[in-house]
Amino acid sequence: MAFDEFRCVVVGNEPAGLWMLAQMEKAYLERGEEPRLGWIALGAGPEPVCLPTQLGAAFGVAPGATWSAELLTPRHSLSWTREKLTSTFGELPPIDTTRPILDSLTQPTALDLAAIRKAIAQKPEWIAYAQGLWKAIGRTQTQLPESVVH
Repeated sequence: MAFDEFRCVVVGNEPAGLWMLAQMEKAYLERGEEPRLGWIALGAGPEPVCLPTQLGAAFGVAPGATWSAELLTPRHSLSWTREKLTSTFGELPPIDTTRPILDSLTQPTALDLAAIRKAIAQKPEWIAYAQGLWKAIGRTQTQLPESVVH
């Protein structure tokens, strides 16, 4: 089969690519067209990945088993739960629930960024906490400190 028979082929098991294929399939079917999409898996099929439960709804993903991360340092232990984050990082702005959750999580407002910068100036160790968690579950290689903390 030639590649030109496909409208789109995703190579690899990246969750975003597989999500995109699912969305494209729906769009083509809604227009009454044959999707003609392909996926070339690398190794085993897709494996579960970490996804914030609030973000799952934006992508139509129902959460499976849920858990909270715990960051351990020589001096502290921090459970990454809403209650613990609110009490530990009270200076940080809460996620804006009046905006679509995907926008709130991926596009901090100017006010959010100003509050985050002020909080980082007061407690620079927050960058280390956020980077530790991001290294375990994040996808983007390079992030600004404000984005990681957000």
